Amino acid sequence: MLVAAGGHFCPVARLLGQATQRGPVISAQEMEIELTPQQESACPVARHSPELFFCDDLLGYGWCFRKGNHLNVGLGRVDPQQLPNRVQDFYQWLKREGRVPDNLPTQFPGHAYLTYDQAARPLAAEGVLWIGDSAGLAHSESGEGIHPAIQSGLMAAETVLAARGDYRIEALDAYRRCMEAHFGPRQANVSPPRTISNFRRRLARWLLRQRWFVRRVVLDRWFLRVR
Repeated sequence: MLVAAGGHFCPVARLLGQATQRGPVISAQEMEIELTPQQESACPVARHSPELFFCDDLLGYGWCFRKGNHLNVGLGRVDPQQLPNRVQDFYQWLKREGRVPDNLPTQFPGHAYLTYDQAARPLAAEGVLWIGDSAGLAHSESGEGIHPAIQSGLMAAETVLAARGDYRIEALDAYRRCMEAHFGPRQANVSPPRTISNFRRRLARWLLRQRWFVRRVVLDRWFLRVR
């Protein structure tokens, strides 16, 4: 029994010829650094309040949050050509706004992942289950992938235990059915990211300034998936 959990560039997916992709890939760059005691006391980012900053073309967003005495800063987009410049512009803006210290490193390692609706990768095969980013499970509305990765790992563990050593596809297909019942079926046709009109861009900017929209739609529905 094999569980593929190696992320977007999972070697199991490549070995089994399942690393193909037909839809847009979300590319991200992030930096995490341990703050000195002086930087930690001066950092205005609250310990339990992640900060999100949406790109003006609505094709990505940046983040800045604390993890103990570490600070994590990054940005992800479905337009990888503009990603490096967008990341540096975002980082420089954070410094000008006083959200991050001036003397942090400027190197942002990158990674990529797929959203659930856009991934063409399987969930189950003979003796194999895919979980997390190796299966492409990030939420389509937000790109958040930690929550679905944990959920898929729990579902995969339950499936393996229930199979009782019978790892044929007939037994492991219960994992796929459980995932589709929880996340919905994957889309058959994947569309590339659309160019956002000026009207929709202005509308989105207005909506993102409304507390009710940010709370009920952006956070509860897109990120936390409370429904």
